[in-house]
Amino acid sequence: MNSFQSPAGRVRAWALLMQVPVNLASLAFVAEFLGEVIALLAVGGLLAGGVIVLWQRGLSRAVAFGVLIFWLPLVALIWFYLGNFRAPEVFLIYLRVLMWINAASLLFALRDAWKWWRGDRAVFGRI
Repeated sequence: MNSFQSPAGRVRAWALLMQVPVNLASLAFVAEFLGEVIALLAVGGLLAGGVIVLWQRGLSRAVAFGVLIFWLPLVALIWFYLGNFRAPEVFLIYLRVLMWINAASLLFALRDAWKWWRGDRAVFGRI
């Protein structure tokens, strides 16, 4: 088992404590304007990353590509939404949290995708 201090432990902690709950919470807002699209992109990023983890049989930098495909448009959509639409305050607060969590994840994903592209294809945290 990986400790929290290992790269795999930190990635798992970030995913389980931040990414997964915040992105799954999008399902509670599917009735809002663009809520279905937001949920599709939010959960799609989780599913794509999960499929890559299963395919690689552990964590690798390739997970970044699933995140980039879904969460880049998600963050852009939320940024646009927040400046142009009215919505219930709880939804707007949620969107801000979702946007910032996923924006932080995108920074890591961009770095990881670049490293994977340059040849770092190691799998750590084997499952």
